[in-house]
Amino acid sequence: MIRRPKSIRPGDTIGITAPSFGASIEPYSLMLPISEGNIEKLGYHIIEGDTARKGDGIGIRDRKSVV
Repeated sequence: MIRRPKSIRPGDTIGITAPSFGASIEPYSLMLPISEGNIEKLGYHIIEGDTARKGDGIGIRDRKSVV
């Protein structure tokens, strides 16, 4: 039998992280606070991880073999 967790409800906390590339440049840096505000208006709490706004990770655009 598959055990499913309870659905999130207003008052619960949502964590935001970015394991490879954070919201450090436009348009991402402009949209993150707007998105967080929209989530908070629905009644949820937000916790940002340490990497949510960092831009020093390695993303797909940094790999020359992909570009």
